[in-house]
Amino acid sequence: MDSEELGSGSGLQIAKSCDKTIAGATPVPSATHEQSLRSRIGENFIQALPDTRFIARVAQRLELPAIITMLAQSFYHRFQASSSAGEVEASLLCMAILYLAAKTEDTPRDLRDVITTGHAELHKYDTSFEVMHIDEYYRDLRDSVISVEQLVLRALQFDVGGDRPQMFLLTFLHSFERDAAERIAPPQMTQLTRVAWAVLNDAFHVPLCVAMAADELAVLCIHVAAVLLDVPSALHLREYLAKLCPSACTGNPAVVDRYGEQLLAFYDYKTQGNRQSLLLL
Repeated sequence: MDSEELGSGSGLQIAKSCDKTIAGATPVPSATHEQSLRSRIGENFIQALPDTRFIARVAQRLELPAIITMLAQSFYHRFQASSSAGEVEASLLCMAILYLAAKTEDTPRDLRDVITTGHAELHKYDTSFEVMHIDEYYRDLRDSVISVEQLVLRALQFDVGGDRPQMFLLTFLHSFERDAAERIAPPQMTQLTRVAWAVLNDAFHVPLCVAMAADELAVLCIHVAAVLLDVPSALHLREYLAKLCPSACTGNPAVVDRYGEQLLAFYDYKTQGNRQSLLLL
């Protein structure tokens, strides 16, 4: 998103400042290193970052649970994969999607709160920023967000349900903890669980939730967490996960390996190769 001034009236143009925000918060690799990482990751992983991070920051300001943030980000990726992609200004789309996700999970937020919070997040670096007033401009913006929400619902074919990878992740980890109690110490298991959950959070910033089934994504995140933590191969974690989710580990392992490599490259892109900085939880 670019940092533009908010428009008004029927020609509503919402500011787009996420690129500037992320650029200020993310380490910038050298040009050669960045080009290499972009090649490994894929441009579709990187292009979505400004919008998905904007969704996460607004959700945090609204004190929404992580599961709603992830759901909103999955709606975003599904919408971008639809024929309606590109028709909507990015910040309008993000606010409408977050509003829809909160309602879907029975944790609704008032539309006015979503809009004013999104407006504040867009302009948090603007020294001339003023709190949004409930006036004609606000009402135009509210109507635009409602219209975009309807567009999103049609693009998703009103399918806002489906399996949640969070449940698969926790179920797989619980089963592994029970069956591998003699081979993995409780502190290491706790760390594996925390990092796998963090990896799942990050996976929704990129379009993996569209490319993979929910159980396959859960397996991928556990596998990546094990790589990041250097879990001993003697634990045979991959073989164990293959029993729980054959389609991910035995049905098409090349796909899982490719997405795993993309996600690890994504971490290298975010941390300039210092993956250990991700584990300071």
